Amino acid sequence: MNPDNKALSRRAFLVHCALWGGWASLGFALIHWLRVPNYQPSARIVELERPENYPLGVTPLPLYQAWLVRSSKGFFALRAVCTHLGCPPHWVPEQSQFVCPCHNSRFDHEGALQQGPALRALERFEIYTAASGRLALNLDQTYRRENGGWKMPRAFVSWPV
Repeated sequence: MNPDNKALSRRAFLVHCALWGGWASLGFALIHWLRVPNYQPSARIVELERPENYPLGVTPLPLYQAWLVRSSKGFFALRAVCTHLGCPPHWVPEQSQFVCPCHNSRFDHEGALQQGPALRALERFEIYTAASGRLALNLDQTYRRENGGWKMPRAFVSWPV
């Protein structure tokens, strides 16, 4: 209402509505422009060394929470996280086993469950030979043994080819 107690004319009312609507539109546009963009992480793919540089057996990759395992047939990469409660198991070469220090779950050299309380095998990372000839891991893709994932083409790299 006007301080003079005069009624607002229709034209003045529409002008006020248009001005306030314009300011509101500018405010929403500014908020939209200033907002934080949605976080979309890029694929976490890491290149390792050439396959011939790795000895037979287990090579720890602590930076990636993984173990690279080379057998006489090729390579696979195990995720270094126990499937029971997420503790980091240790490789015990004398027993040829991965042993979880939290609750004593045991996994063989391929990551298969030997003793609980874990209920499933260790997960494997996607592994392949990059165009550069080096081994590459996709840390965003894992394979489970229980649903046949270990038989997937990128769960294992045959070597020598």
